[in-house]
This record gives sequence, structure tokens and C-alpha cells, in this order.
Amino acid sequence: MTIIEASNILWKFYSNNSSICLPGDFSKIIPVTETKEVDLITLKLALKEFEEAKIVKYYQNTEVIEEPKREYWILNKSLSSFDQTVTLSAITSDALAQIINKVCEKLKSDKDLCDPKSITEKDIQNLIMICNSLAIEGEKE
Repeated sequence: MTIIEASNILWKFYSNNSSICLPGDFSKIIPVTETKEVDLITLKLALKEFEEAKIVKYYQNTEVIEEPKREYWILNKSLSSFDQTVTLSAITSDALAQIINKVCEKLKSDKDLCDPKSITEKDIQNLIMICNSLAIEGEKE
């Protein structure tokens, strides 16, 4: 497992949980593994990146004498409240707009036309819906 794969697993876990305690929650996060030690290390590295991005805070209770030591990573706030800024090149913006606008043309609707010089979150959401529809269609075949 890579750190990016671990980050995706953690993102999904945090969408329903506000904290992680390791090693206790390991089997909830990764139910089946043949490389538990490496996967635990990979999760911790991904959690360190979450901490650096200020998504979680780390805590270890040093007063309790227990082995193995429990480590906690607690969300700063709900994942849905985190915003990101994305920069797109003109080529990418144009390609995104062309895809959305072709779909609008096929649907004979100009309600969701995309302006390549001003991409919005709605345009990204529309692209996600298009991709999701194609994925579902592909599963049916």
C-alpha cells in the first residue's frame, strides 16, 4: 500500500469517524492485510501528512503506562468543511469545458454550459456526475 492509498482509506474512514486510535482502530480501517506492520507504518505516514495539512491533531497519552502506546489523531473539523484551491492550466480548463459542453449539447440543454476561462465548483461537480454516469453505464455492460 502506498501513502496515497492509505490517505484515501483514511479520508473514507474519517468521513464517518472523528478520531483514530492506533493500534486499536487498525482492523476497522484495514480489515484484511498480509503486511500489518508495513500497513500500520504507511497509515501513520499518511496521518502525519494529514497533521501537516492541519486536518487532524495528534495526541499520545504519556501518563498511561500501556504497551503498545495508544496514539490518537483527531479531526480538527468535519471533512466536509475543508476547502481546497486548485489551479488549472488553460489546456485543462478548455478540455474540461469541452467535455461538459458536449454533454450539454447532447442533452439539448444550455443550463450547465461551462466557461473555460472561469471554471467553478459546479463545473467540477458536473464533470463528476458525467464520469459517474459513464462508470455506472460501464458496469452494466
